[in-house]
Amino acid sequence: MRVGPYILSAIILGLILQKTWIFAADAPAKDLLPKNSHWTGTQEGDERQPNTPQAQTVPAELKVLERSGEDFALEYDLGKNGARGILHLEGKIRGSQMIAQMTKVIKGAWDVNITELVWNGQINEDEMVLQWQNSKNLIRISRFKMDPVVDSPGAGRAGRGGRRGRRLTGGQSHRPILFS
Repeated sequence: MRVGPYILSAIILGLILQKTWIFAADAPAKDLLPKNSHWTGTQEGDERQPNTPQAQTVPAELKVLERSGEDFALEYDLGKNGARGILHLEGKIRGSQMIAQMTKVIKGAWDVNITELVWNGQINEDEMVLQWQNSKNLIRISRFKMDPVVDSPGAGRAGRGGRRGRRLTGGQSHRPILFS
């Protein structure tokens, strides 16, 4: 039996494509949260508290400081250049799901229970959403887009004291309870 040139070409092309698909499936997945990546966006306030600071939407930024396997460390900057505060977060990423917890107040005054809050999130190629809920059941949602270029390290890190109740202020650390 004689095989025509078109049939032979189709078989060879099929084998090449099959090999390409096999190697493409083995290619490593893109890191959705690369070290030194910079993300800008907003933290949305909880609208259940209208006409209060808790309802305001403010600028927010994230910088990925460390990355190792599933583990990451972030700097969360709320307001322009830490106007409202800067936190250090540590967490894990699996696929597109993220979970994190604050480990250190770098700047600003925050409610002391900020260290107990779990931040849940989802990430895709260039967008991220993080959400947390405080002890008063107010929900904060931060939405970010990845910047194409990484900025230089942030501005100063001077802390300031709190005004009401127990607060963690700049420079105070907390060991995460989420990860052991």
